[in-house]
Amino acid sequence: MKGNITKFILSGFIFFIIFIVLDYTIGWGMKKSEDVAFSKNPYIFMTRFHCERVDDDIVIIGSSRAAHHYIPKIMEEKLKKSVFNCGMDACFFLYQTAVIDCILNHYSPQLIIWDIRKPSELDSGIRESKDLAKLSKFNCYYDSNQYVNNLIQLKSRFEKYKMHSKLYRYNTCVNLSVYRTALSNYHTVFLESNERFKRKGYQPLYGIDKTLQKPKQVVHIKNIYYQKNVELFKHVLELCSQKNVPLVISFSPIFQDNRAFDTIQYKKLFEVANEYSVPIIDFYHHPDFMSDPSLFKDFGHLNDNGAKLFTKLFCDELEKLGILNQ
Repeated sequence: MKGNITKFILSGFIFFIIFIVLDYTIGWGMKKSEDVAFSKNPYIFMTRFHCERVDDDIVIIGSSRAAHHYIPKIMEEKLKKSVFNCGMDACFFLYQTAVIDCILNHYSPQLIIWDIRKPSELDSGIRESKDLAKLSKFNCYYDSNQYVNNLIQLKSRFEKYKMHSKLYRYNTCVNLSVYRTALSNYHTVFLESNERFKRKGYQPLYGIDKTLQKPKQVVHIKNIYYQKNVELFKHVLELCSQKNVPLVISFSPIFQDNRAFDTIQYKKLFEVANEYSVPIIDFYHHPDFMSDPSLFKDFGHLNDNGAKLFTKLFCDELEKLGILNQ
């Protein structure tokens, strides 16, 4: 009986050792493949490209509204500065704070433009955030960036234990295109990412939504803010202040009539921005856009024509602030 117990314990120990070895070996292989693929074609890892390779004078941060609303080529012509649009579809507040933190650990741009999706952005608790899963895109920085480390741990109380597994940490890079690029003898260029790079990150939308006649009225808006979001917001503004990097908050146009600016979360956002002397450029309910549905692809996104008009008007407002002349 005693011998059987000893064998069971020994077998369990051997299995545990094999599991650890496999976990680290496969995880290391995944990380190595990602690193090699990134060195050959960084555009297939846009988040990592934004965090490590972007070095333009002006960077634009945000979700899809940033990606589809700001045209770097127009901005470069008007402002005489290099511009890159780091907007990413469906990547919201938590994701954006991580990108800004990583960029500022990489270099100090002359200006960060932060397109905040809505004035009431602080209305979602961490657990309810739509982009918690998107934080896995930052797993490669878990050991090197304390802010990213803390942010990833917000996903669950078990996350710090899960991250000890290399297989868990790097399974997000499981993608045939990654391995094909890593194993190839040439620098693979994928059409979509390459075209996006040529446009400096801008993603144009074409066409109009013919169902848009007048701005839809939205009456019921959550009127609450979460202190943890306020702390993360302050972290970004404080870091910009420490790095002496000017930041501008922007609310780009939307074809919707709502009371977002009357909410307690906007008032808190405005209070914190004012505390750090961060200017806000507001086109959210601008009459030039609210009166013309032909400028929108859908109620939340400008089409290419709308983006051209907005970018020019935004640059005019940005120049009035005189930030780039300091």
